[in-house]
Amino acid sequence: MMPSVCLSEPPGDGTSGPIARDFYPRMIAREIQELEHNGGQVCNFATLFSSLENFQRDLQECHDAAATLALAELYLQSLGLFEAAAFFLSGPPDWSFQLATCLPEEAAAEVKTRVTAEIESGAFGWALRQSRALIVQPKTLSAAGPLILHSLVTRSGVAGMFVGVPKDPAGKIKNLPLSLLSIILTNTACALENQRLRAEIQQHNESLQQKVDERTQQLSSVNEALRAEIEERRRAAEAL
Repeated sequence: MMPSVCLSEPPGDGTSGPIARDFYPRMIAREIQELEHNGGQVCNFATLFSSLENFQRDLQECHDAAATLALAELYLQSLGLFEAAAFFLSGPPDWSFQLATCLPEEAAAEVKTRVTAEIESGAFGWALRQSRALIVQPKTLSAAGPLILHSLVTRSGVAGMFVGVPKDPAGKIKNLPLSLLSIILTNTACALENQRLRAEIQQHNESLQQKVDERTQQLSSVNEALRAEIEERRRAAEAL
């Protein structure tokens, strides 16, 4: 089971001090619960919009994939959809998909096995070409339940794949939580891609600086050799 989301209010009167990082995910969880209790009518869309805007702001403060995925997991837990959830990331040099994180950790082996099966069946590749969640039903009645596959795609390419094991054995998810899932994962994909591009730019700049330093050292050595040669010729001329 994934960790439950506490719905208690943050300590204090809310007038000072930083807001707990899980405050906005808890607000989403509360609205999802309201959705279940009142027949599909969300009480406060403004709360959802505000929470998602905060998610986007917090993503900008994440400087690596680990921090980005940890934040995404926090918001995904608020949806209350999954027994297990995992991120597979792709990147250079071979752009293969590697398991980056899985909650709970003990589900990692099973998730990897099921993903391998879906790669072989072609469902994984099909999901990569989609910009929405793909519900993959089991091939036989005796097989495990469905999987939710959602690509992490940007305009530049594929950053990875989200894999979720839904709590509902039939894989039925209401439209609003499914839309929130796509919004969270789309923003996560963009954040991961931005980090990769920044890392490439930094690496390129460091490589250029190294080349500049090497060239400067070479010129310094050449100048030193020229000065030594000039001094030697001057001494030879004086000796004459």
